[in-house]
Amino acid sequence: MLLCAHRLSLDVAFHGARAVGSCESETCTKRSYIVCINDSDVGRYISIHCGSHCHIYSVDSDRLTTDVPLGITVCVMCRVLPVQPTLVPTRAPRLLLHPESDRWHPHPCEFYPCFSHDSYAYCPCTSLNRNRGYQVLFRAALDEATDPGAWEVFQAGSLYHWDGHAASATGIWGQTFSGFVSPVDDAFHIMYPAKTADNVGTINLARAPGLLDGLVSDGFWVSAPNMDAVAIHKKTYSGFHLTAVVTIAARGQGWTLRWNYRGELGPAPTTANADAAISPRVFLNNSALCFGGNGHVSVVLLGGANAPPQYLLRSHPTPRTSTVRVDVSQNASNGKFTVALNDTTLLTARIPPDAVGGSIAVHATTGASVYVSELTVTTQQNTKLQHAVPPMGVRSPEAQRWFWLTAADGIAGGGCAGIGGWQISNDPMFRTGSGFVSKGGPHTMAKWNFDGVAVRLYLPRGPTLGSVAVSVDGSNTTNVTLYATSVVPASTVYEWRERPSKRTPEIPTGHLHALTMRWISGTMVADSVHFLPFVQP
Repeated sequence: MLLCAHRLSLDVAFHGARAVGSCESETCTKRSYIVCINDSDVGRYISIHCGSHCHIYSVDSDRLTTDVPLGITVCVMCRVLPVQPTLVPTRAPRLLLHPESDRWHPHPCEFYPCFSHDSYAYCPCTSLNRNRGYQVLFRAALDEATDPGAWEVFQAGSLYHWDGHAASATGIWGQTFSGFVSPVDDAFHIMYPAKTADNVGTINLARAPGLLDGLVSDGFWVSAPNMDAVAIHKKTYSGFHLTAVVTIAARGQGWTLRWNYRGELGPAPTTANADAAISPRVFLNNSALCFGGNGHVSVVLLGGANAPPQYLLRSHPTPRTSTVRVDVSQNASNGKFTVALNDTTLLTARIPPDAVGGSIAVHATTGASVYVSELTVTTQQNTKLQHAVPPMGVRSPEAQRWFWLTAADGIAGGGCAGIGGWQISNDPMFRTGSGFVSKGGPHTMAKWNFDGVAVRLYLPRGPTLGSVAVSVDGSNTTNVTLYATSVVPASTVYEWRERPSKRTPEIPTGHLHALTMRWISGTMVADSVHFLPFVQP
C-alpha cells in the first residue's frame, strides 16, 4: 500500500494499469484521479493525475522523489506540476483465470481483489461447493500479471478450514479470503467473510506466520459445515499398518476413516453448479470405520451402487473423547484386518480378496470438523508403486489404481451447466447408466480437472451423436466422432499421458491438468473420465 503526502492511497499491481478513485485533498479542483504505472531508465514510477494536477511518485523508493524521468521535479509537499498528463493506453479487458479456459481451474469459484508480495501478485479463490471449504491461491509476476499464461497455482487446497467456530458456521461466505504481508515481520494478515448458523454475516481476521511457509501445518483438517467432505490420500495400499490420530473440533453427525477406498469423485448430478453437494458415488467401494455423533462406532464394508452395506460391527459404544488414535492392520494376501482404538483391539475380520487394495480417506459428515495430526502408513513390503499405464483390465494389488471422475464433475468443471442446456440422462449407454446430454452449440463444453499423469475419456457412441474436440491443457487436440449406426456403450475415446516438463520446484502443486471437451456438431454427451494420480513412490 502506497500513501503519498497528497493523501492518495492505492495498491500497486500491474504495469500499464489504470486505477480510478477519489482524492481527499481539499485543494484539488476535481474529486477524482487516474493512476498510471510506468517504467523508465530510472525506475518505475506512478503518475497521479488529479484533474489538471500531476504528481510523480516513485514505486521503487516508496516515497515522493525529485529524481524522476522526463526532467520533472516535484517537492515533497506534492505541489501542483505545470504539466499536462499523458495517459498510458489501456487494453481491452481479457479474462485471466476462468473455468472456460483450457487450463486447470477448480469448479465454479469466487475471487477477491489480489494482493502483492515480493514482486508477485497473488489471487485467492474459494470453490462454490456447499462447504465453501476449498481454496486455490494463484500467483503471477507483477510485470506479467496481465498475461493469462503467466498465472500459476501457488497452492491448491489446505488454505482455510472451518474449525467449528460459531462465527463461521457455514464456512467462507462472500468471495474468499484476502490479506497482506507485513513488512515488519513477514506475517500474513488475513480477512475472510463468513456467516453464522443464523445467517448473520461476519468479518473475521486471522494471522499466519508467513505467506510462503505459514499456510501449512503438521496435520490437516477435514471440515463439513454444510455437507459431507472427504480428504483422500491417493496412493494405493493393500497390505499395510495405518495409524491415525484425530481430534474432533465439531462432532456434527460424526466422521469416518476409510481404506481400500475406490469411490468415484464428483458432485451430485442435480447440483453440478454453484452450491454443489457431494455425489453418493464418492462413498462406494471401501472399508469404513464410522464414528457416530453420539459416540458409537461401526465397521462396515461398502460395495457398488446397488450393494447393501455389510456391517461387521454396529453401534459399539466407545469413550467420548475429543482425540482418538486408530490403528488398522491389513494382510494383502488373505484380506484379514484388525482395528484398534486407543491401543485396544476393537475387531478382527476378513474381507473378500477382490475388495483388497485402494486409497485411504478421512470423511467428515455434515456439521463435523476434524483435525488429523498424524496419518502414518507402513507397507508390508518395500515395493514401488507401478506408475506405468497398465492395459485395460489388468490390475495387481500393488498397482496404483486409477480414479474415476463422474459426468457431473465435467459439467461443473465447465463453469455453467446452463450453457448448452445440459440435462441428466438415464441411459444404459453411459458407464454407470447415467450421464448428461446437450443439444450442443458454439460455447457448449465439459471440463474435468485432475492431478495426475495419465487420463482417459469414456463416451458412448450412437446414431444421434455428433463430434467433439478433446484436449488436455489446450494441447493434443483430437476431433472425436461419436456417430455410430447403433448405440455403442461408453468406452475409451481419448487417451493422454504426461510428458516430462520443467516445473517450478518451490511450488509443490502436483501435476495439475484439465481435459476439455468442446462441441463441434450434433448432440453432445458427457460421461466419465479415468485418471492415474501422481503419487510419490
